[in-house]
Amino acid sequence: MIRVLFISHSKRGAFYYNDASARYRCIFPAEHFNDTGIKTHVIHFSQIKAIKATDYSHIIFHRPQYSLKLKHFLQMISRLGIQAIADFDDLLINPQLAEKSAAVQAGYMHLKLAKKQANAYAKALRMFSYCWVSTTELAKQVEACFPNMKIATCYNKLPLRWARLQPITPWQDKLKHKVIRYMPGTSHHKHDFEKIETWLAELLHRDPDIQLDVVGDLQFDTKKFPPAQISQQNHMTFEQLPSAINTSWLTLAPLQSNVFNQCKSGLKFWESGLYGVPVISSALEDINRFKNSGLCISNHLTDWSNFIEKMKQPAAYQDANQQALISAKTAIFSKKQTEKRLDELRIKNIDTREATESTKVNYGKQQLIMCANIGPRWPGILLDPTHPHNQQAQTLIAQHGQFNDRLTQTDIQQLQAMAMLKTKMDVPKRKSVIKRKLNKLRKSPYAFFKDIKF
Repeated sequence: MIRVLFISHSKRGAFYYNDASARYRCIFPAEHFNDTGIKTHVIHFSQIKAIKATDYSHIIFHRPQYSLKLKHFLQMISRLGIQAIADFDDLLINPQLAEKSAAVQAGYMHLKLAKKQANAYAKALRMFSYCWVSTTELAKQVEACFPNMKIATCYNKLPLRWARLQPITPWQDKLKHKVIRYMPGTSHHKHDFEKIETWLAELLHRDPDIQLDVVGDLQFDTKKFPPAQISQQNHMTFEQLPSAINTSWLTLAPLQSNVFNQCKSGLKFWESGLYGVPVISSALEDINRFKNSGLCISNHLTDWSNFIEKMKQPAAYQDANQQALISAKTAIFSKKQTEKRLDELRIKNIDTREATESTKVNYGKQQLIMCANIGPRWPGILLDPTHPHNQQAQTLIAQHGQFNDRLTQTDIQQLQAMAMLKTKMDVPKRKSVIKRKLNKLRKSPYAFFKDIKF
């Protein structure tokens, strides 16, 4: 019987759901596998002693780094006839290219440590004969380093539940308010923002109708910008992002031009496109799959300026809004479409039935109830059989698989307050934070002291 286990090696440990890479490469495909009738779980590598390997026929290791623990576990499952697959979604396995990594470029990691980690990733990959990657460019790089490796390109996709967390704001409202958003996610994109910072400041000074909103932990010179036209929001959980994206006029996705970034996924497009928001992106091979009138792909800021002027025209913006939405929908997991991962495992979609309009889940209410009761990482907890709240999450989903309009406004307000509190409290315990910091100090004193905020 086919049963699949995804194992994350995220540096966030038990909080791996907060890692965008782990969400896209472990959580989201696991959700799709379960939706199609294939029993699938997700855990962190630190939890392998809590699971029974023989319960699974296939185990996918996301971003594995070499360790004796990994070596012995791979030897054990090999003897048991369990197929092991490595999964990479970034160019992490070539020490010669480590200097191009986002952490090094942004100054948050010393090059020596980056090379050391790249060697650990490469050494781990040598223990596999099969590897999944997220883009065709990354597949080429992995093949160049490991010519005998069997490689499959499995694109990143989103679950339907995320795409329907918010009703889409009408394009007229987006155009009226003209909010440009940049959502870097982490401070590691500081060097990417520097590429457009002066241009953006000049744009805002020329056009007082345009607002710039930066979502996430990013430090930049705000004095360059008109104070009344710029705002910053704190880091948001992934399920909170649609509320920000949905009110955007345009989304920006700048990237430095290098081989490391060319291996990245074009997720910034579909995350915005699914809410009808056109995107301006640096040239990226993976994003070329989505060419449409709601996507400007260029490394030239003149092209960015011209696209912005065009998007001020109602007819052009309406078309861009609609085309971005149509194109981005191809990046949603669907039972009706072939999934490369299932093909690679020689599994046919078991359950190809789509929910009818009358029985579709109200995903906004589902998210609210689950977050209020389980916490913001509930999608990961639901897939993790080792988590103490897994059964509670399973029961809640079973009881409220389809949320209707029976919730009163008072109920919703109470749930919102509970969800906000759960999100605020959902942080690593101080002991684990101290352990992580000490580990950083041991590996890279430079990175440790740079990370300290005085």
